[in-house]
Amino acid sequence: MLLAYCQKGDSDEAYRLFNGMWGEGIEACIVSWNILINSYSQLGQCDVALGLMKEMESSRVSPDVFTWTSMISGLAQNGRRWHALFLLKEMLLAGIKPNGVTITSAVSACASLKVIKMGLEIHSTAIMMGITENVLVGNSLIDMYAKCGKLEAGRRVFDVIEEKDIYTWNSMIAGYCQSVYCGKAYVLFIKMQESDVNPNVITWNTMISGYIQNGDEDRAMDLFQRIERDGKIRRNTASWNALIDSFVQLGPIDKAFGVFRKMQSCFVGPNSVTILSILPGCVNLIAAKKVKEINGFILRRNLEFVLHFKFSNRHLCNVR
Repeated sequence: MLLAYCQKGDSDEAYRLFNGMWGEGIEACIVSWNILINSYSQLGQCDVALGLMKEMESSRVSPDVFTWTSMISGLAQNGRRWHALFLLKEMLLAGIKPNGVTITSAVSACASLKVIKMGLEIHSTAIMMGITENVLVGNSLIDMYAKCGKLEAGRRVFDVIEEKDIYTWNSMIAGYCQSVYCGKAYVLFIKMQESDVNPNVITWNTMISGYIQNGDEDRAMDLFQRIERDGKIRRNTASWNALIDSFVQLGPIDKAFGVFRKMQSCFVGPNSVTILSILPGCVNLIAAKKVKEINGFILRRNLEFVLHFKFSNRHLCNVR
């Protein structure tokens, strides 16, 4: 019953039931503690979960790998990444061996914080555990190395993973593109097409953005045109947004507006991301007419409630 309440997201009711067990003289086992701690942790109530973990230890029930992992994962997912990494160190000092989920959560925290030193230590732990071929662990390591600019290390992890999934390929390709190694990204993109994992729309969008950021507009436009023909994938709003955002940032701005119009003529509905991407291109008097065009679109599509008012108002005021 405790699990049923937690699965419904009713942790407070589960906690009342848990306390009732003590009142009836029923001593809670480690499974009961873990269910409750994991529930609060996943709901973002990490302080409550940490309190329960201390209470658990006071009750002479030692936290196991699932207890620690629930806490580390919950803290990392709720923006408390340093706390998650601190808890991992405590876990290791307590002599508890982490599992794949623990490592994945900790590595993801390192990636977000871009703390390569700690990431290397965790990678060493994963090697000693023999789990670097695990696709989830491997994917998190690739993402961390890519975000920290250590692409060679990321590629070594990539090559070790035998059963690569879509996230494995996309993470490595994105890493190359973000570091403006579009040639290496394209080679991997071709290899991916030859593998048993087909590129998805995210892969294509990543390649398009990478080429535009590298100043290779022709390659980017070629890929954009080939998505539906070669990839047999329908271009989504994000595909168009990738072009618009890149042209706004790198120019020429007229091409961004051209893509915006073409997008609508192809019956692809711009979303709030599209609007927020194109608004910075309106910050000059020459673009005043463009602002009116965008503003009219916002009103017609009722997107004003989705957009950041401060952001849009600031740019609209600058062109009046």
